[in-house]
Amino acid sequence: STDEDAAGTLDVATIEACLRGLVAEVRGMPLDQVRRDVALAALGVDSAEAAHVAARLEARLGRRVPLSLLVERPTLADVAAALSEIAA
Repeated sequence: STDEDAAGTLDVATIEACLRGLVAEVRGMPLDQVRRDVALAALGVDSAEAAHVAARLEARLGRRVPLSLLVERPTLADVAAALSEIAA
């Protein structure tokens, strides 16, 4: 697919778009309010919602998404960048 390079890593922009879409869906908020430069907690995402986002992201990306990564990284952009480095 065009979203993956030869090493099997997903493009960070693709991961970020997927992450933002899932957060918007889980929180019931417009996508344009889910900014890439904020943390999940700042968007009101609680631990149960974060676990739901992680599980859905795993299903979409086909790779493990550690819950700790979602809650410990300072922004959604940082989460996406870290996920792009995780091998499929």
